[in-house]
This record gives sequence, C-alpha cells and structure tokens, in this order.
Amino acid sequence: MRNLKAVSIGDLHFPFQDNKAIKLSMDFLKWYKPDYIFTHELLDGYSISSFDKSPDRIGGLQEELDLAIVYLTELRRLNPNAKIFLLNSNHQDRFETYKKRIAKAFYTVRNLRIDFLLDLKKNNVKMAAEYILNNVLFIHGVSAGTNPSNTAFKKNMMSLVQGHAHRSGSNSFTTRKGFQFAMNIGCLCDIEAVAKEYIKGPCQWTNGFGVVEWNNNRTYPTNIVFDNYSFKFGNKLFEINDKLSPV
Repeated sequence: MRNLKAVSIGDLHFPFQDNKAIKLSMDFLKWYKPDYIFTHELLDGYSISSFDKSPDRIGGLQEELDLAIVYLTELRRLNPNAKIFLLNSNHQDRFETYKKRIAKAFYTVRNLRIDFLLDLKKNNVKMAAEYILNNVLFIHGVSAGTNPSNTAFKKNMMSLVQGHAHRSGSNSFTTRKGFQFAMNIGCLCDIEAVAKEYIKGPCQWTNGFGVVEWNNNRTYPTNIVFDNYSFKFGNKLFEINDKLSPV
C-alpha cells in the first residue's frame, strides 16, 4: 500500500454552485497538495432533465459547460502534479440520456461527448466510472436514503467514498479484511438553490468534501463538513469570510 493523499469533491451542480464553498475547497487543495483528486457532478443539466422545470430558472447549457471548464482549469492550475479524475454521475448522464432520447442522430458525434464539451484533455483530466485506489472505491454514488454510506457499503463490500446525497456521513466496520469504512461527502452547490428544485420538506444537506490519506499501511479517512464556510483539518483552520465573485 503506497503512501498517498486523495480528495473527493462532488455535487457542484453548475450553474447552481456555491462560490464560497468552492473557494474554501480550493484553498485546502492548494495547501494539502493531494496525489489524487476525484471530482464529480460538476454539471446540473437542469434544462435537459426529465423533471418539471421552472421556466425562470432554465439557463443555457453553454453556461454550465463554461463554468465547469473554468473550475477544472483552476483545479489543474493549483494542483499541477495531481492525477485528476472526473467520475460519472447521474446529472452528467443527463447529457447522454438526452441524446439517446431526443437527439439520436447526434449520439455518436465525438465533439458532443462530455470529455470534448469540458475540454478535459487541455487540463489533463481523465474520465472514469469509478476508481479503486489502495483498496478504496471512489464513486459518485446512487444511494440517497437515511444512511447512504451504509447502503453503498453493503452493495460494494469495500471501503468507499461517494457523494450524490449532498450530506455528510460516515460508517466504519471491522471485517475479516480488517478496518473498512464508507464515507458520504457533502456538496459544493448552493444548497438552497438546488434543494428547492429536487426535494420536498426539510433539507439536511451539508457543504463539504472527503479526504483519504494512506500512511505506513494504514488508512485515514476524514469527512470534512463546513460550518459557516469554515472547517479545521488537524490544527489548521480554513475559513472564508469575504464576498466572492462567480467562479
């Protein structure tokens, strides 16, 4: 098992991103210098979703793509040596689903693939459905029940980090394989803006991301949750107080 540092950041949902939450995560990445970065659910795909949509909230797809490209460019600038992966996610899949359902003739046009639309090659970002690193599975996830990380662990039966549910939670297990864990990370989207479109009733979402560090054959997962745009990692405090312009 190699000594490594990995960060999972998901559910930005451009153009419904939280710019202060993104800035806070970028400050951490610049300081932490991870070996691997897994990002997912950059795009919302609101205008091409099958959900009922509010006409006044339907923006252009190009805006989503432009914001995501700016984000990935900054991610690469701050982390020139990291291996960066864009993981498959349900909102990202809306682009492929829309082509299959509405625009079949365009389905095989390579310039309409996500990797081309987001210009991943320019920023040396790889796409993956999932990624296993030092026996930990990194995925976007599909579980969103009362305990999504536990549900995901029962399905995959291995340590994992996932997003999708937009709320932070962790479970740990002692199995025949030793210590294992399941981490559900928070989101970097504007919680109020996104929640009003997709959920009914009280919202239990949180902003945050996940960190996994391996050292001397041991695994150290940390679920980072933002409290009013601040958090502590070890003894170091990260916080955002100033007003920020869009990404």
